[in-house]
Amino acid sequence: MIKEKVILPIRDHVLALRDRIPELPGLRFAGECIRKYQWVGIFLLIAALGLLAFETGKGPVRWREDIEHWKAIHLQEGDVDFAIFGSSRTQRAVDAQSVHNAMVESGKVEEGKTPVVYDFARSQRGLGHVYVMASELFRNRRVKRIAVEFNSTHNRYYHDLFYLKASVGDLAFNYHSEPHKGSIVRIRDAWKMYVERVSKRTEQMLRDESFPDLKGASKIPAVTTDCTGGPRETEPSVLIHFEEEWKDSFFDDGNDWNLEEENEIRNDFYVKKLIELARENDCEICFFFVAGRYSVKLSGNMLEKLEQRYGVPFYQPSDETLRAWFDENAFSDPSHMNAEVGAPLFSEWLVKTVL
Repeated sequence: MIKEKVILPIRDHVLALRDRIPELPGLRFAGECIRKYQWVGIFLLIAALGLLAFETGKGPVRWREDIEHWKAIHLQEGDVDFAIFGSSRTQRAVDAQSVHNAMVESGKVEEGKTPVVYDFARSQRGLGHVYVMASELFRNRRVKRIAVEFNSTHNRYYHDLFYLKASVGDLAFNYHSEPHKGSIVRIRDAWKMYVERVSKRTEQMLRDESFPDLKGASKIPAVTTDCTGGPRETEPSVLIHFEEEWKDSFFDDGNDWNLEEENEIRNDFYVKKLIELARENDCEICFFFVAGRYSVKLSGNMLEKLEQRYGVPFYQPSDETLRAWFDENAFSDPSHMNAEVGAPLFSEWLVKTVL
């Protein structure tokens, strides 16, 4: 059983990596050993990976695609008043500076204090990836409040960057997120993600792809930061002519599903762990849903089920608010708001709702 479920899949995976990275002799040699002498080859592979693990395990290397997120965490110092996490829906709906301004105008910020807002939204979905980012932030900074996008399709996805950004500890932690899969399968999956991360980063190094050189970088006082550059879309929506088609169906009873289904297990695990992480760090946490033209809002029953299950607030804009946004042409496509109209509106709503 171990040979069929662990050794052979790992062998096939390494042979595929060998063919993809011919410039890496050690991996090619390990691949040949695995082909001929399975146990010896695996031992040599582990040894080779051990030599690479130190370099590819460094934070700036693991966070290469999101280096601005890493720099905000590690090269700024001071408390963070509000950190926001989510997918591209949040990335396009939230503008950190607009949130910052709304916090100041709300009168709920201590007089004379400048709030610090971090927008950690990143395209694609996956609460495991959010947990990796949030835990890195909490390990290094004091955070007063976080808001996390809750998406009805989170349970289907591993974020594309999860395996690249996750540390060995993160992968070990992720083992507990899918107990229904069985121990052998979860160990194999964690191993494959680790090998893939090391090999991918090694491949990038061999191909001379750029990596950040942060040696000697000095820290600066914390400032409001859009880590992914803020909302990108500047054009108003071109879908306004579909208004009559979606309006009636959008404002129905809303989206509702069974939280006890098997495909909810991983999502449930990370929602609970994010809440635990926030509470352990004396930080307030809430979740919010970003509705769109064809992204049916959560039903009142669904919001109630979520709040009863997790004991924290789950927010979404009211029908009245959504209708106003649609009328103001705040969306650029069926699931994303635009920067010119939508992001300021959503950012103001978020502050008024959460604070």
